[in-house]
Amino acid sequence: MPTAAGDEIAMVVAIANNNVIGHNGRLPWRLPADLKFFRDLTRDHVVIMGRKTFESIGKPLDRRVNIVLTRDATWQREGVLIATSFDQALALSPIGKRRFIIGGADIYTHAWERIDSAFVTRIHADFPGETRLHLDFSTLRLASTQLREADERNLCPMTFERYDRDVHVQGSGHSTSLNIPEQGRP
Repeated sequence: MPTAAGDEIAMVVAIANNNVIGHNGRLPWRLPADLKFFRDLTRDHVVIMGRKTFESIGKPLDRRVNIVLTRDATWQREGVLIATSFDQALALSPIGKRRFIIGGADIYTHAWERIDSAFVTRIHADFPGETRLHLDFSTLRLASTQLREADERNLCPMTFERYDRDVHVQGSGHSTSLNIPEQGRP
């Protein structure tokens, strides 16, 4: 477990019934309630993301420390900190700020065993998409859940879930560096 409020590592992800989290480098849905949840949760904290996720957003997220993980140590963008390993991203995080992993799929997978909590928006619909996430959230403790029905602006229902890891797992022998396969790299 984290030793102080700022030590927490959390992931934030929205996932469809069919495990889709992305389509053509973007979210396959437009759900203002989920965007508000994400914004309110991560504001004034640290967001850690992969380069492709950053490029899909197109700019640094305001009122957050933006850290981008990339293999290319020469890659730069104004308003973001660059890290070439997950440990480096954590070291760049200001003390006292929560660290949120916000994607993409490879980053979620590599950070999985290091997270203390997960904030999951379950989108109660199937969506087309080539980016899927297959993590076993049952290994975490479901701490809270809140159903939000569909309305005129949010065309499908969703459930906001928070999961906590009861015992912080550190690495389990896995490397903490960002060793993402070269496949799919532009």
